[in-house]
Amino acid sequence: MADEPNGIGFTDDELAHQRGQEAESFMKFIQDGEQYFLKLMSQLETEMINSILGLRPMDKELFTVYKAQLEGLYTPLQRVGADIEIGKQAFNRINGIEDENKGIL
Repeated sequence: MADEPNGIGFTDDELAHQRGQEAESFMKFIQDGEQYFLKLMSQLETEMINSILGLRPMDKELFTVYKAQLEGLYTPLQRVGADIEIGKQAFNRINGIEDENKGIL
C-alpha cells in the first residue's frame, strides 16, 4: 500500500487501520454480547449439515449447492479477521514498527 494521500485526505494505511479498528469493534460486539450472531451461524451450519445428511444418493446437484453454501457460511467472518490483521499491519507501518515475525522466506 502506498503511504500517500489518496484524494480524500487519508493514506491507504490510515484507511486500512481504520477499517481494521471497525472490524475489531464488530468482532468484539458479536463475541462479547449475547452472541446471537454466532449462535445463528452455528444453527445455520447445523441445518446445512442436516440437509446434506438427509440427501439421497441421486441428489448430487443438491449436494453441490448445500456444500457450497456450507463452505461459504463463515466467509464474512473470515473477511473480518483478515481486515483486522491488515489493519494491524497498517498500524505498524504507520508507526514504523517492524514485524518481528518477518523472515527471509
